Amino acid sequence: EPESFQRAVDHLAAADRIHFYGFGSSGDSALVAKHLFMRMGMNVDAFTDAHFVTAACNLSSNDVAVGISRTGNAEDTVYALRLAQVNRGFTIGITCALDSEITRYCDCVLLGGTGMPQGNTHLLVGRIAELMVINALFLGVAIEKEMWNSQMLPGRWADNQRLPGK
Repeated sequence: EPESFQRAVDHLAAADRIHFYGFGSSGDSALVAKHLFMRMGMNVDAFTDAHFVTAACNLSSNDVAVGISRTGNAEDTVYALRLAQVNRGFTIGITCALDSEITRYCDCVLLGGTGMPQGNTHLLVGRIAELMVINALFLGVAIEKEMWNSQMLPGRWADNQRLPGK
């Protein structure tokens, strides 16, 4: 829903702190999210080790916790969002499964796809879906904070130079 996406962008843009939680292969997506949001100078961290899930206990009402789980049932991700909600942090879930456990503890659910694909392709398709949602959030926050400009682009392409071989 567009309203859910805008609500997520609004809370992320206004957050004092942002925590991304992802475990297993979703942990890689959490690290990508951390690096993107750090480029805007935001106070952000990513937690990919279950031993650090209790970091969500330190969140307050001005903070955001983002849980990333393709299945929506990753126990540690669900637990992190539960802890964040207890401490009144705003919670966002990125998942491929609307009817999953993670959605019970999210103020805002963002779907990356429509269910878990079958077979060996599910890892690749799920990763692409997670990264698509994360990049869309990054762009939305950058635009809302009026920070989207050539400095956000890597290297010499920021100066509107042509791509190599073009």
